Amino acid sequence: MLRPREFVTALLLRAAWDDASHLGGVKPIQMVAQCIANRVRLGWGSWHQVMFELPIYSAVSQAARIQPKLPEQNDPRFLLLLSSIDQIYDNSFEDLVGAGVFWADLNMISSAWFQTNVMRNREHARIAQSGTLVIWN
Repeated sequence: MLRPREFVTALLLRAAWDDASHLGGVKPIQMVAQCIANRVRLGWGSWHQVMFELPIYSAVSQAARIQPKLPEQNDPRFLLLLSSIDQIYDNSFEDLVGAGVFWADLNMISSAWFQTNVMRNREHARIAQSGTLVIWN
C-alpha cells in the first residue's frame, strides 16, 4: 500500500524533475526539490498545497512551459534523485539552497510576475546557483 509520505515524495520528485531535468545534472533537480521543501517548512502550506501552487510562483509562464518527459527508469539522474528525495523531504540532505524558495533557469524566464516580485525585488537575494539555475530567498 502506498503511504502518504511515499505519495508526497513521488510528487516532490516529479515536480523537481519537471522544472529542472532539462538542465542536465541531478544537482539542479535536488536544488528545486529543496526549494519546494523550504516553502513547506516556512509555512506556505501543506506539501500538497505548495506543489499545487507551483505554477503561481514559477519563473516560466504557463504558455511558455515546456512539456517535460518522464524519467527513464535507468537514467542515472533519476536513480540518484530516488536515493536523495527522502532525505530532502525530511531535511537531512546536504543543504544546497540555504533559505531558497524561488528558482529559475536564467534562459527560460518568461513570467512578468517573477521578474517584478523576485528578480527585481531587493528583499529576494540570489543565494545559490548551479549552471543557469539560480535560487533566490
